[in-house]
Amino acid sequence: MEPDSAPPGRPRWHAALAAGLVLAGGAAAILLLVRPFEAPPPPIETVDVATAWADSIARLGIEPVFPPTEDLQVGDLWAVADAGGRSPLLSRAVRLARLDLRPDILAAQRGAPVFAATAPGRPEEPARGLDRFEAEVPPGERIALRIAAFPGISIRHSVKAAARAGAAGGLLDGSRTGAATEEITIRTAETYGVDAGEGYGRLVAFCAEPRTALYCDEGFARQVLEAVFGPQIVAAASIRLTLVVRVFLTRELTQRRGTEDERGATATLQPGAPAGGEAPAAPPGGSLAYAAATSSGLALSRVFERPVAFGFRSVGVAPAKN
Repeated sequence: MEPDSAPPGRPRWHAALAAGLVLAGGAAAILLLVRPFEAPPPPIETVDVATAWADSIARLGIEPVFPPTEDLQVGDLWAVADAGGRSPLLSRAVRLARLDLRPDILAAQRGAPVFAATAPGRPEEPARGLDRFEAEVPPGERIALRIAAFPGISIRHSVKAAARAGAAGGLLDGSRTGAATEEITIRTAETYGVDAGEGYGRLVAFCAEPRTALYCDEGFARQVLEAVFGPQIVAAASIRLTLVVRVFLTRELTQRRGTEDERGATATLQPGAPAGGEAPAAPPGGSLAYAAATSSGLALSRVFERPVAFGFRSVGVAPAKN
């Protein structure tokens, strides 16, 4: 026998050590990357619904209103406490006054083209207008709503991961799948308002008028905000004045939000076998499994008796510092 020859059992220990290292390394990768034992995300009920609504409506390019309300009109002057981030108007603002913009709204809609209503077509044919010429404008001084189209918002975030680590002594599997869905459907939207330039001019004139200048004073606006929200919240916020110049309304609204989460891991010990009769058999094989699944959801589907405002556009100025 040569002096540097290894004992008969040494190669088996090398193989066992290598297999153990492979299995341990694979297990570490599964725990770090797949994270099968990580706590599930918080239920949807614990998420700030108002903030989630604001984020969704803001994707339409308008400012959000939550909850949707009937009592929001063109001409409303709001004092807004802006502390950063995004939240609906009603949770960070108070209405100081309401400017009478009815003459401006009527002037804006006079002369605007009004076309014939859409005639529903057959299932295999597209819908068409009853007449390609302008419709006769009805007399009167009533404000007319105009149609506004918004796409349905549907957002889905998903994650899926799986991995397996194995060696001569066993296997370790880990898996994780999750999905978060957010959907808002505004079937029919209507709008009315004035041009931004016209609204801005009216706001500047309102603030310059001695009889109404108090409403544009920062000290007055801050006092009113503190009376509603408290001085601790308003102290760190900047104050701005916002005049609503266009409102977006809907008669039917559907909102759905939900999360799903599944994760698990399985460890399997493979039985060994004697090698050439020189070692006893390994202990019998076995397995250990872990699995968890959670889901939560929030839904709103409502047809309103009258249109409610879900968003708006505005012009703003900084309040006067006196």
